Amino acid sequence: MDLIQKFIEKTKNQFQHNALKNIFDQTLSLSFTNEIKELISKSKDDIRVIDENSKEYVISYCVSHFIKTFYEYYPYLHFKNNDYLEIRTIYLTLFEDIINIKNIDDVEKTHYHRIRNFIKKNNPYYYLNNKKIEPRKIIYTEYSAKTQIDILKIKIDSLHEPVLDIGCGKSFNLVKYLRSLKVNAYGIDRMIEENEYIFNCDFLSYDYGSDKWGTIISNLAFSSHFINHYFIGDNQDIEYAKTYMKILQSLQKKGSFIYAPSLPFIEDLLPSNQYLIDRMRIDNGFFGTKVTKI
Repeated sequence: MDLIQKFIEKTKNQFQHNALKNIFDQTLSLSFTNEIKELISKSKDDIRVIDENSKEYVISYCVSHFIKTFYEYYPYLHFKNNDYLEIRTIYLTLFEDIINIKNIDDVEKTHYHRIRNFIKKNNPYYYLNNKKIEPRKIIYTEYSAKTQIDILKIKIDSLHEPVLDIGCGKSFNLVKYLRSLKVNAYGIDRMIEENEYIFNCDFLSYDYGSDKWGTIISNLAFSSHFINHYFIGDNQDIEYAKTYMKILQSLQKKGSFIYAPSLPFIEDLLPSNQYLIDRMRIDNGFFGTKVTKI
């Protein structure tokens, strides 16, 4: 096994090693695994001469798994476009430290210090309020297309196209089902493998366009995140409110945004001469909403 393959394998184990440790609590000992330390100490000379393409491959792998791990354990955490560049810089600097600093314990300590400072600066609410919470992996439910159609009371025959599913899920079940019916459907989600109609992008960064979509659907995705940030008061709800309006502006005339749960705190502010609001009872105390552009 060559050095790059070894790095990838050991790095995967490294993320698993620290996954259940609360990175926000500085009293806990985040650490490199013994196998990572051994690999670094035995391979310093080889690391120094790694070509740029191989180095970039390892760094990109680290960035991807850093973000994936955080989203698995802190699903409402949000990384903006500029954050990706900063995370990349953290791992690029780690790479340089491995080459230039003799004491691996110093490299380890400095690396986790940078990560904590990054989270503290870019997601201060989570830094301040999760220090004593034991991390747990969130199991995301992949709802069937039928379940989503039933929950949101979607009428396939009257769907305006094209259709966009926000938070389509790793399996993008609804998009696949709609496309099997020859509906022009697309989906977005973060940390998903892209194809010609599925896009790897988060809710806030995606370019929804203007007068583009006939129907936008989001089951337990966009509005769930919006509600979470609205009630915890971390100011991220302002970005969600702006994005909500961008979504409505991206609808064609008579196009609809269909989602659950409902967002009465913003729906009630929409001008009645521009949008029709139809709330749907899903079960006791749980509603979905269909907003139609007039």
